[in-house]
Amino acid sequence: MDSDKIDAIHRGGCVCGAIILRTTGQPLRVGLCHCLDCRKAHAAAFAAFVVFPPESVSITDADGSELTAGTLGVYDNGRGYRRHFCRSCGSRIYGTDDVSAALELHLGLFDETNLWAPTYEIWIKRREGWLKELDSIANRYEEDAAREGLSIG
Repeated sequence: MDSDKIDAIHRGGCVCGAIILRTTGQPLRVGLCHCLDCRKAHAAAFAAFVVFPPESVSITDADGSELTAGTLGVYDNGRGYRRHFCRSCGSRIYGTDDVSAALELHLGLFDETNLWAPTYEIWIKRREGWLKELDSIANRYEEDAAREGLSIG
């Protein structure tokens, strides 16, 4: 892998511009989720995530300052997963869980397109029949990969 990719900084943010995110380097993984929670939370057929370690992510306000309390809203699903969103516009920014320190950023937040292709897909038993399989996806799981005892890392 060339050093440009390793050291690359990618930027994005919410719809209203109140929250800015920057990532450094390459993600741990990129995937699609078709679970009912993701479908409903995104009001879409699936969710696309890019997963980074926290030290590779900077999330600030529009001026580049640390976020103040209350800038991000948090929804806790009661099962160990939290969705963090912009309180101003409602854009979903990232997800966290009780198992990993990694941040699941939403792929659609980035300003650039075609940064990363998904390599895994979970909850395919809920995938819409009209969605075609992507060639980049090497691993597909009927439900959650962790629940099936498999690694998506």
